[in-house]
Amino acid sequence: MKYGLFLLALLFILTLLSTIYTHKRTATATQAKSKITTIQTDTATIRKLKDNGGRVSWYKGDSHSFIAYDAIVNKLNRNTEVFTYDPETEKTVCVTCKSDIPKGFIGQAEWHPNGEYLVIQAENENSKHGVFNHLAWGIDNDLWIIKKDGSGAKKIYDTPPGNGVLHPHFNNDGTKIIFAERVPTGKQIPGGKLAGTPDGENQWDGWLIHIANVDLTSSEPLSEHTGLFQNSNGIYETHGFHNDRIIFTHTPLGRAYMDDIYMSDLNGGNIIKLTDDSNSWDEHGHFSPADETLLAYMSSAPFENWNGTKGDKAQTLQTELFIKNVITNKAEQITNLNEELDKEVVISDFDWNNDGTQIVFQVAEIQGGTIPELWLVTFNE
Repeated sequence: MKYGLFLLALLFILTLLSTIYTHKRTATATQAKSKITTIQTDTATIRKLKDNGGRVSWYKGDSHSFIAYDAIVNKLNRNTEVFTYDPETEKTVCVTCKSDIPKGFIGQAEWHPNGEYLVIQAENENSKHGVFNHLAWGIDNDLWIIKKDGSGAKKIYDTPPGNGVLHPHFNNDGTKIIFAERVPTGKQIPGGKLAGTPDGENQWDGWLIHIANVDLTSSEPLSEHTGLFQNSNGIYETHGFHNDRIIFTHTPLGRAYMDDIYMSDLNGGNIIKLTDDSNSWDEHGHFSPADETLLAYMSSAPFENWNGTKGDKAQTLQTELFIKNVITNKAEQITNLNEELDKEVVISDFDWNNDGTQIVFQVAEIQGGTIPELWLVTFNE
């Protein structure tokens, strides 16, 4: 009997030690995966570019090839500033750190075609520095222009209290600008104020596309303002111009995700669907500068357990980067970081380089409050 108890105890100890060893080995493997900085695929090399980096814009003119991005500068209040990175010299410069722009959420940078100016979002005095005032939502954010050397900061769009601006983009010659704008709907939702949504309303509703003429030499740089899709509903998010058309994401009925990517004329007419999957989250559509048939975008399509039409939320979102041939409708998954890094990540904002050989993109963990990173795809020749 004593020997039986001894053997049982010994077996328990061995099992426990085996479990601890397996756990440590698994944890070590997971940790090793999380430290991966370079991934080689059949079509590209994917590597980490910055440990701290957010929304990006890669200048495509002749004067330089800088990448503009925002990054967290204070882990406690999550304040951000705008930086530029020179891929040739690897030099990083803070553009907004010494500017007159009020401190807080500053970013969502986009290059003007002349390569000297950036348009950015910055929260204003009406902001409570909450979730919906962040650059990802833009409630109580204004639009500013600033030179790439940090001088000449000037507010160009003063947002009414409670309104929002999101994702500004210039056309090819810098004479027009588009951005998504949210106007309060006056319709409160159950529990909205308790949850801190804008004025207790559904934050996924009340959006339109704002388009205006641009003249940076004028005392009023923006003029002839037009609101597209004002009689619609849901959320619109602007991704940019494509020749004389605009690209955007739209989700109707206030549903809490980004549905499909569209292209339309400047007046909102002749709408074309560029993606067509009502279940997945598809966002940030950008055509290759080298091939106008190739559309890059982020998508949750690989994760079949996530379904926007069934009410799955952004808190559980995972995405990867895709490129789709809009003529053949064939889409190719470019990244597989959720598996490679062995953690749940969202690939979100990104931009092509000048010749379509590289894409810089943001990688963030939805859960855990970690700092987003910048990664770079370099396609094989």
